Amino acid sequence: MSQPFQFGAWLKRERLAAGLTQADLARALDVARATISMMESNLKPPPGPRKAAALGVALGQSTDTIDKILTYARAARREDKCRALHDEAAIDKFKAWQALHGTPAAALLAIPVLSV
Repeated sequence: MSQPFQFGAWLKRERLAAGLTQADLARALDVARATISMMESNLKPPPGPRKAAALGVALGQSTDTIDKILTYARAARREDKCRALHDEAAIDKFKAWQALHGTPAAALLAIPVLSV
């Protein structure tokens, strides 16, 4: 059985193959070195489309691979949003907070989420 794609492992492998340190890649993307570390550890989601394109260029990837990175980045962001919207415990905490502060949670939960 194949393992699911892990963006962090791929990022680290490609960064090392390109001979870049985390600091080098962070400078190329205009982010903190810790951001690269967290992405490689799968503690932070893949970058958004603009940073994903810059990532592909910094790693010397082909246009085809950059397109795949962008597709993956967009899909991962949508999945995170969907997971957040369907996390019942988080929704319950949100409703409790709203009840405490007097803002109707139902009105805020009905706000549409913009897709990436």
